[in-house]
Amino acid sequence: MRRAPKLIWMDTGLVNFAAGVQQEVFGSLLLTDTWRGALAEQLVAQELRYVLNERYVDYIHSIERIIREAKG
Repeated sequence: MRRAPKLIWMDTGLVNFAAGVQQEVFGSLLLTDTWRGALAEQLVAQELRYVLNERYVDYIHSIERIIREAKG
């Protein structure tokens, strides 16, 4: 059986809203009190997206530089 792709929210505030836990989040001292570690996966996904996007942008810029240099 093939699993469906996992939805990764890019805004943890929207995650809290969709889950209906805004008041609980605002009232807790630690984010882990509300989510018990479940939000960590979302935070890691956000960080990976940022890092991978930065590398992709750097890669595109290096290709553009090589093309410009080749054209003279």
